[in-house]
Amino acid sequence: MEKQKKSIFKKWWFWIIIVLVLGAIGAGTGDKKDEEETVSLSVYSTSIETNKHGVAWIKGETDKKATLRVDGKVTKTKSNGKFSIKIKLSPHEEEKKVAVEAKRSGFKSALRLVTIENAMQQAELSVENNLLDTDENGKAIIKGTSEPHSTVKVDDSPAIEVGADGKFSHEISLDPDEENREVMVKVEKDGYVSAEEEIKIENHSKSYKEKKAKEEAKRKAEEEQARKKEEAERKAEEERAAKEKAEEERKARLGVEGENALSKAEQYSDSMKMSKAAIYDQLVSEYGEQFSAEAAQYAVDNLKADYNENALAKAKEYQESMQMSPAAIRDQLTSQYGEKFTASEADYAIKHLNN
Repeated sequence: MEKQKKSIFKKWWFWIIIVLVLGAIGAGTGDKKDEEETVSLSVYSTSIETNKHGVAWIKGETDKKATLRVDGKVTKTKSNGKFSIKIKLSPHEEEKKVAVEAKRSGFKSALRLVTIENAMQQAELSVENNLLDTDENGKAIIKGTSEPHSTVKVDDSPAIEVGADGKFSHEISLDPDEENREVMVKVEKDGYVSAEEEIKIENHSKSYKEKKAKEEAKRKAEEEQARKKEEAERKAEEERAAKEKAEEERKARLGVEGENALSKAEQYSDSMKMSKAAIYDQLVSEYGEQFSAEAAQYAVDNLKADYNENALAKAKEYQESMQMSPAAIRDQLTSQYGEKFTASEADYAIKHLNN
């Protein structure tokens, strides 16, 4: 007897196919559900510009039951979910990024980022001259035009309220010690980007010119003095070098005679406290050392002696041994027939005689 065929519903592979189909349907249904769980949010443009006053409008629409936040702040929408949000940029903002977010309970939130470019109009500012000279009293006047009904400031000076014609002027006074001054002129008006102009003012006042003339004269005098000093030092150095060279040549020429004359001169100074002139005479005297005039001169020129102290020693000898008066002692010290000291050396001796 022939076997009865199984129904298709009883075959194992049939149920496997059913399970796979149901799984695919379930997955497709889940994706759709996920899409529906994100709240709707549409921004008409994510890149916009402000108007000349720095104002821009972000427009779009969202779920009418959603809560709209702009940069974290709750913003109202129309009953149909459409919105128009006013954003104002400051004059110093080149651009601004704004976050627009829609939220609804049971739905995923939606976020859009909007970039706003600042197209705010710059305030008008024009100065007549960016380089000014003061008058003889040290005053200069800044003149120009700016945005009507604006405010003009020159550095930290009080604000200048500009009228309908836009014209303004401001007086600046420079101190006598100021060579120049740089100032900044700035115009401000609500709804406009502020504008700036730099102005340099040079001092041409009478007092400043007189001051500069004195400084210049002083500078030239100091330069001349320095030049003369340098010239004198140069000549002195040349003379010193020439003298040193001549002395070396003289020393070499005199040889032993010069050295002997110097040795004798030192003996006369140390033991007999003689003056320079007296030592020279003793060195060349036919009754003394009989050195040549050149050798004697070499000796006294190179002798390291304190003639003031020699004169004082001689003066005390006259005072103690001969009981002479100060005046008589002085005469004896300076006499060409006596000690032959100079006047200043004799004065030193008399001044310190009783020390």
